[in-house]
Amino acid sequence: MSEITIENLIGQVSSLPIGEKWRLCTILLEQLRRESTSANGAQSKAAPATGPRSVEPDPHRRWIKEHSHEYAGEWVALDGDRLIAHGPTAKDMHAAAEADGADRPLVIYIWPAREGRPKPVPTPDPEPNDRWMREHRHEYAGQWVALDGDRLIAHGLDGSAVHAAARADGAYLPLITYIPPADAPPFIGI
Repeated sequence: MSEITIENLIGQVSSLPIGEKWRLCTILLEQLRRESTSANGAQSKAAPATGPRSVEPDPHRRWIKEHSHEYAGEWVALDGDRLIAHGPTAKDMHAAAEADGADRPLVIYIWPAREGRPKPVPTPDPEPNDRWMREHRHEYAGQWVALDGDRLIAHGLDGSAVHAAARADGAYLPLITYIPPADAPPFIGI
């Protein structure tokens, strides 16, 4: 009879179909869990003995999606989908997670529904600028212009002065552009 060695086993395992390799892996992991559990007296949940384990969605995300309304405005410490603690400071949550002995806890702030979040930056509507340019560009050919929608803020030959005037006006995201003369050759970039 031949001696059982790791090399012999690996040779035999490599010839198994992928499903059987997963089954063997699961069985070996379960045996290791049982042996380490009996060695330190703890109890663990048994893994299924057939096929690969299914991958679940991130339990942290699932918990946050389901419970964030209950803990809005607080810090929470999570161990998977289990709430370890909640409170006003991240420092306390880290301490609670450490005291709990969680393997890889998540400490996160749960934002209230609207307050406290940065407001989205509104994007200016380009249509008023485009309309002004179609109607007035010929009047300001060869000059810099600053527009706030369809309102002319400033114009002139000095782009820096036009920019300063737009900044002094306080317009939200003004369009500052140079209008080339009608007889200027097309700009192809350099």
